Amino acid sequence: MKKEFVIGTESYDVLLNKTQGQYHLNVSERQLAIQAEEVGRGEYLVHVDGRKQRAFVAVDDENTYIHIEGKAVTVQRIDLFEKIMGGDGGGGSDSSLLAPMPGTVISVNCEPGQQVAEGDVLMVIESMKLETTVAAPRDGIVEQVNFSAGDTFDQKALLVSLKAEGE
Repeated sequence: MKKEFVIGTESYDVLLNKTQGQYHLNVSERQLAIQAEEVGRGEYLVHVDGRKQRAFVAVDDENTYIHIEGKAVTVQRIDLFEKIMGGDGGGGSDSSLLAPMPGTVISVNCEPGQQVAEGDVLMVIESMKLETTVAAPRDGIVEQVNFSAGDTFDQKALLVSLKAEGE
């Protein structure tokens, strides 16, 4: 089965096959054999090409959030049908940064009126032991910050909104 994923700014075409409880991924020229055993809610023991790693995984409608070996990775799953039909394959907008899952705000690194550049860290959130960085998807001005450090929020809550300069 062919899938498309976006990690950071890079897009990857992946061929995914499952046989005897093991996933086989072909990513570009690289082949991976992966097994995952759930050991707790959102916690997995992952075997990648024979190497064991503990991972924390959370999933929403469009993304998979993985915390593994001290790194947090957001994997956007592209809906190929929607892409073929002219959609963007994702949800939300470049102005509204929505919570991917319920959680707690760890830190807020912006304030209304502040000018930000694409990639600037606006907020750090935590859910299911997984810290996720909320970064500016484009240059702009912070219009609204709806939560402070320590606040809890629901999935799809508006965390931060941006506006383009001159709006």
